[in-house]
Amino acid sequence: MATTEILLLDEPTNYLDLEAKDWLEAFLKRREGGFLLVSHDRGFLDAVVEEVVEIRAGSLNVFQGNYSTYEKVRAEETVRLQEAWKRQQVEIERQEAFINRFRAQATKASGVQSRIKLLEKIERIEIPESQAQVHFQFPPAPHSGRDVLTLRGLGKAWGEQRIFSNLDLDVERGLKLALAGRNGAGKSSLMRILAGIDPHFDGTIRWGTDVSTAYFSQDHEKHLNPELTVLQEVELDAPSALYTRLRDLLGAFLFRGDDVTKKTSVLSGGEKNRLSLIKLLLRPANVLLLDEPTNHLDLASKDVLLEALQSFEGTIFVVSHDKYFLSHLVNRVLELSPEGPRLHLGWSDYARRLETQTAGLWTNGGAPPKTTPQRTLAQANREDTKKRQGLLRRLEKEETALLEEIDQLETEHRLLTSALSDPANYTEGTKMRQMKTRLKELEELQALRHESWERIARDLEALRQEAAP
Repeated sequence: MATTEILLLDEPTNYLDLEAKDWLEAFLKRREGGFLLVSHDRGFLDAVVEEVVEIRAGSLNVFQGNYSTYEKVRAEETVRLQEAWKRQQVEIERQEAFINRFRAQATKASGVQSRIKLLEKIERIEIPESQAQVHFQFPPAPHSGRDVLTLRGLGKAWGEQRIFSNLDLDVERGLKLALAGRNGAGKSSLMRILAGIDPHFDGTIRWGTDVSTAYFSQDHEKHLNPELTVLQEVELDAPSALYTRLRDLLGAFLFRGDDVTKKTSVLSGGEKNRLSLIKLLLRPANVLLLDEPTNHLDLASKDVLLEALQSFEGTIFVVSHDKYFLSHLVNRVLELSPEGPRLHLGWSDYARRLETQTAGLWTNGGAPPKTTPQRTLAQANREDTKKRQGLLRRLEKEETALLEEIDQLETEHRLLTSALSDPANYTEGTKMRQMKTRLKELEELQALRHESWERIARDLEALRQEAAP
């Protein structure tokens, strides 16, 4: 590849793990030759392209810059086009009103004819099919206990081949966790175990109180009814309150117009995957298990899914190779590697580790890095230490502030409890009701602040252990 002048790449990041994708990014940025690529990976496009060629309404439009720049410029042009269309519609209506008013008057015949000719010559502005973002919210997630999942000593093997082992994990309500690692590291296997599909594993799994799961797998389309249409399939899972919005939701995932009346038996593999994803989104669950949910989605559909998952109040486990999607969604990353499972405190923490790992891939092909691997690793280690120390200081400040607030709440609670035990205060009914209401508020605030403090304390402990020699 290094000797070719032009590379033609059609979805080159499909089926690449994150390390291989980073290698490809670096390769394309370093090579001297050009390339033309098709991709639905926003992060990848932003990293490697300098121009975007848009195909719209049968024409090609070229935009300078990366994909994010294209989105901004296209949005500005769309606003200008809509404003020009509105002005043109006002002028057309004004001319047509004149024609209709004076068409039968001989004295105005020449004026009428000139306006008719003017309207015939106008080049009508066409507004492209709306690209407006469709907003979708999950049905309310059933409430679960705070402790959602506990794993102890979990492991998986295929015959003599050990996939992963010694996985200990505590998951609380609201966590959005990415499962990361190279292809074959066991991400999908772990998903199947959590979904209850694979009973062959080591260790223990304990789900919390009132947990309900929904699982999206890479072969989920097998469960569709071939006799139903696309619309009928989603109606099976949709709450009645969402019936009026189902066509909008289907359109956001590329089922538009007559597509919704197609039988599921004639859909392509990608279409079946998208339909299965929509059905999952409509089911009331408080834990989502998502294995490659962005496969076969265009960028607009990914945005709809991302926004919905960001607002989801339950717990999410997700496998994806889309860095932009993960970096804007997850707050923890569980990395499965030959060295053993490792929990990262957010996407940026994992991304730093991934960057150092990617340097090693250059030894297997492509041009060498611009700096030596040893220097890159040293720089990354220094940056990692600096950022970890910054995060540690920030969490320590948050912990101090929380403990001070908890102390103030406890003091107020103690004084209010004492006041409520004084019979003299019972002579004023309004005052007593206010005191009881405030006492309940204090108890709720204390519970929330203690929960936040416990979470920060665990994060601090994990950071201090990582920093320990």
